Order: sequence, then C-alpha cells, then structure tokens
Amino acid sequence: MEWADFVVLPGSVRLVGEPCGGVVGKVVRGTRSVYALPFVLRYVDPSVLSLDRPAEEVLGGLWGRVVWDLLSSIRGEARVRCVEGLCVPVEPPPLLVFSEVYSGEARVRAGLGADLVVVGARDRGLVEEALESGVPVGVDSGLDLGFMEWALDVGAVLGMSLTREMLGRVPRRLREEKAFVIIPRSLGSAEDRVRELEAAYRDAIEMGYELPILDPVLEPLVMPGALAGFIAARGLRGLGAPIMLGINNAYELLDADTTGSIPVLASLAAEAGASIILVSEESRKALGATLEARIAADMASIALKWKMQPKDLGLSLLVFKEKRPGNW
Repeated sequence: MEWADFVVLPGSVRLVGEPCGGVVGKVVRGTRSVYALPFVLRYVDPSVLSLDRPAEEVLGGLWGRVVWDLLSSIRGEARVRCVEGLCVPVEPPPLLVFSEVYSGEARVRAGLGADLVVVGARDRGLVEEALESGVPVGVDSGLDLGFMEWALDVGAVLGMSLTREMLGRVPRRLREEKAFVIIPRSLGSAEDRVRELEAAYRDAIEMGYELPILDPVLEPLVMPGALAGFIAARGLRGLGAPIMLGINNAYELLDADTTGSIPVLASLAAEAGASIILVSEESRKALGATLEARIAADMASIALKWKMQPKDLGLSLLVFKEKRPGNW
C-alpha cells in the first residue's frame, strides 16, 4: 500500500461520523505533532494506523524506536563546537546533561546518561577514577588553578568556574585544547551578568580559548531567586557561545520531588537557550537526579524539535501517578 492512498489527519483530531463523506478510501490519524510523522513513516505501513487513536498509541513499544531515532537525528543535526572528546551544541536542541560527583560515582552517573562527569572535589584519585567512566570528565576546583591544570593535563576536557579575571592565568596550550566554563564574578541583575559574560567571552576568544561555555548561574528559587539566571541565559543567546545552567542549585534547595522539578527546570533552561544543564545528587531527595535529568533533557529536546509541549512524546517522568485511570 502507498501513502498516496491514505489521508493522514493530525493525531490530535477527533472525528464524529463518516470522515470526508466516505469519499476517501482510507483515513488514519498520524502523530499529535506533524513534525513527528516523518520518523513514524520509517517504521510502519499506513495500514497499521487507526482512525480511532493517534499513532503514538497504536505503535506501542515501537514508538520507543521512533523516539530513539529522533534523538540520534537531533544530535547529528546540531551545530556544535568541539574539543578533544567533547562536542557541545551552540544552542538547543539537544540538551546535554553534566553530572557533578564528590565521591566514586562517575561510572554510575555515566551509565545513567550523563554526557560528562564533573569532579567537584580536589581529589586526584577521584579524577583518575572518573577518567575511566567512559564519558568526558570536567573538574571544578574553584580558585585552585594548579589542580585544574593537572586534571586537564591528565585527560579531563573541561575546567569549571573561571571568572573574567582568571582567563589570563590559564596556560595557552590548555585554552586551545580544552573547554572552560566562565561565570560572572558577582551575581547582580540579569543585565549585569549578560554584560560581564559578553565581555568575558570576547576576552576569551581574543586569548585563544577554543570552547568557552557561559554560565550566568542559576541561584536557588525565591531567595535570592532563579529568574535572573534564566533571563541572563536568554540575553546571551545569539552570542555564539554554548550556555550552561546549574539546575541543581534550584532543586537541591527545594522540598519537592525531583521527578517534577527537574523536568520543569530543564524545559525552562532549554527555552532560555541553554544547551547544557548541570545536576548533582547531594541531598537524599536528589538521588537519581542524573537519570531524571537525562529523561527531562530528552523530553525538552524533542519538544523543541517538534515544536510542541513536553507531553505525549513517548518519554515521561510520571513515577507514582499515571495519566489515565486503571493503571495502578
């Protein structure tokens, strides 16, 4: 059978009565988002689809292959900037997940979907262990540039938390070969952060930095407030630099389940133009945050690609509740 023999309606359409007055040989419902339909066509014959239910429901387990295919396509089509072993999208989608560790969990975090593991402690043994995790490694050593330099020399690819004033202290050989996250020196208004990071980015490019990543810093919710970080990220779009937001600063200090807060924060980060979210699992309620962030990042990436809400995508973080009755 050929697709030309069919009329494919949007999956969200609900018809009452005879479609098209019976003139059409066969009418079926496609996907809820028209942008998803080409991926479905790679896997199924039109006769499989139904007039009663959208394609996502008809395909069942096969929908997972469609989603996986789409995520691979999104990554393959992204405009990226790369250094050794690490390619970062200039803008989303996709949305990458960096996971910060303070103990020997790098291999576990990599298995849960982290695109990069950040060692947040000045511990050489922990860095060496992380380098065996199978994913790129970063290091956040604060003001200890000596430790950062050592970690980058032995194989880490990302240095975290440089301010504009610190840029000139990093050896040129590392600037040209590694990635670095630049943060504002002080956390003022969104406009202040944008001005400071724009200036820092220009300085970094002039100094030979191959991959500067800008982090306007997402602070805890309400007090002092995360909104300035999101607004600053939005203001940095179009500069040509990848943007990172540490959503862990928000959910670690929020008494709410991370299965709900992480998807919201990840979606807002993607809306703001960030292509990287940083997570951690420091508090008990944040255990499992890396896997949750992986799913949330993929949801946000697909939603951006298909130009729809992060709903009915074939992925979800509904853990203790179901969308429909009768599934308990």
